[in-house]
Amino acid sequence: MKKSIFDVFIFLLIFTYISCYKIYDDNDYSFKATYRSDSENESVPLIQKLPGEIIKMVIDDEEVEPCTTYTFSKAGIHTVSVLIDISSATSLYQMFKDIKKLESIIFTSKFNTENITNLSWMFYSCMSLKSIDMSTFNTKSVTTISRMFYDCQSLVSVDFSNFITTNLKSIEGLFIRGYSLKSVNFDNFDTTSVTDMGSIFFNCRSLKSIDLSSFKTPNLISAKSMFYGCSKLTSIDISHFEAQNIKDMDSIFNECTSLTSVDFSNMNFKKLDSLNSAFYDCSSLEYIGLKNVNAPSLTTTNYMFRGCSSLKYIDFSEFKVQKIWNMFGTFYGCKSLTSINLSNFNAYTVERMDMLFSKCEKLKSINFNNFRTGYVYEMFSMFEGCTSLTSLDLSSFRTDYVEDMQYMFGSCTSLTSLDLSNFKVENVSIMSFMFKGCTSLREVNLYNWNAKNCDDVIEMFSGCTSLTKVNLTNFNTVKATSMYGLFKGCSSLTSIDLSSFNTKSITVLSYMFQGCSSLTSLNLSNFNTDKLKSMIRTFYDCSNLKFLDISSFKDDNLPETIEVFNDLPNFGELKIKEGLYNKIKEQIPDGWDISIIE
Repeated sequence: MKKSIFDVFIFLLIFTYISCYKIYDDNDYSFKATYRSDSENESVPLIQKLPGEIIKMVIDDEEVEPCTTYTFSKAGIHTVSVLIDISSATSLYQMFKDIKKLESIIFTSKFNTENITNLSWMFYSCMSLKSIDMSTFNTKSVTTISRMFYDCQSLVSVDFSNFITTNLKSIEGLFIRGYSLKSVNFDNFDTTSVTDMGSIFFNCRSLKSIDLSSFKTPNLISAKSMFYGCSKLTSIDISHFEAQNIKDMDSIFNECTSLTSVDFSNMNFKKLDSLNSAFYDCSSLEYIGLKNVNAPSLTTTNYMFRGCSSLKYIDFSEFKVQKIWNMFGTFYGCKSLTSINLSNFNAYTVERMDMLFSKCEKLKSINFNNFRTGYVYEMFSMFEGCTSLTSLDLSSFRTDYVEDMQYMFGSCTSLTSLDLSNFKVENVSIMSFMFKGCTSLREVNLYNWNAKNCDDVIEMFSGCTSLTKVNLTNFNTVKATSMYGLFKGCSSLTSIDLSSFNTKSITVLSYMFQGCSSLTSLNLSNFNTDKLKSMIRTFYDCSNLKFLDISSFKDDNLPETIEVFNDLPNFGELKIKEGLYNKIKEQIPDGWDISIIE
């Protein structure tokens, strides 16, 4: 009897042990995770979207009723083990989306992903997730892992080495805003079928290097923003990429501020349409390889190298294009760039060249051999701020369709001469500030410029303090309404022939010659001033002006009191109508010979 009681006791003891063991045995669970609660009795979401039935759940060594949100009585780190049946599921989409207190998770073989095709958004915005073990995943059927770890800001490393990815088509946005991500194991990661890699490492600002040698990209279509904001990435090798189907590489390296070199040499971008902002603000980039690059479908390079302030030389001579139309700001702000080779670059289809070289302050030479333009209509600020350029040969430029030339050479402080007599300007509507601040410019040839549609030439030569010769023969100004500050500050200009000017539309001549302190004579007798309303300080600070013919100027629309002159020499000759003279006579020195013209 005693033995029988003892045997029963032993049996119960063993049964209890086995039962307890089974409750806490990790092999009895699909995953084991840790969650953080920050206060007592805090309700913490555990799972966002159930892909199947929860069979068992153990929290802090205590079995509880299955739930997706649990109230923890104490603050701290809690262990949660879950057995879940996902045998009928094909998608784990958003399973842990926005579970912001999840800190770690380990999956076991009981989490059978054999039939799963969709892992996208699975851990979307799990902002506290630091580690994950997916080594038991069977991913042979998975087609997408897009945005799987989007906004996982605390995740440091991920191992994909066990993933079977032969059917994978999208990894778009995989690690967007992975601020802490430092390493990813892509060994054996087959990307042969992948079409979308856009934004995969977007803003992974702790990532210093990444090995993509396993990547095969014969079907890749989008690499847009692939490494955008990877500010610590120093180098990347994508030279093995098969690029024949890539269409979009916009912002691929945008704000990769530590990246020093990229080589696109020998890549066949057969279908590539866009490289907008591809290297935007890559401020450490010193080398870009573009030898034997084929891009016959490329249409736009908007801001492609903007802010590449360490880049000293670019060679586009073997960058083969056929359809490019937009080069807006392509080299904007390349402050260290000294030389660009654009020889043989096919620019015939380019329509936008505005700000193309703007702020390239060390740029000394541009090779435009065989660089032929055909349909360009925008040249706004094209060379503005190229303060080291001393000369430019634009003889191959065709400008028949250009509409905007404002600031085109603004602040090119080292340019000494420009011959633009080959330019066709019939369609240009705005030329304001075109040469403003070109302080070394001595000579400009604008012979035969038929600017019949230009209504704005405001401050066109303003601040050209060295200018001594301007050829404006046959310069058509028939539509110009304002010549405000046209030659303002041209302090070296001694004479100028404006006899071809048609001013029938002019309403403003204010400050037109202000500061032309070397100008000695000026004949404006051909000027039509029927619509003139303002000529404030037109001849201010013309301290050497000794002959002025404004005999055609009418005062009908001018105010009774106008300030036109100051600092005139004591002696000179003025031809003027009586009405205008009566309004400004107190500004003329007594020693001047006045001829009143009726």
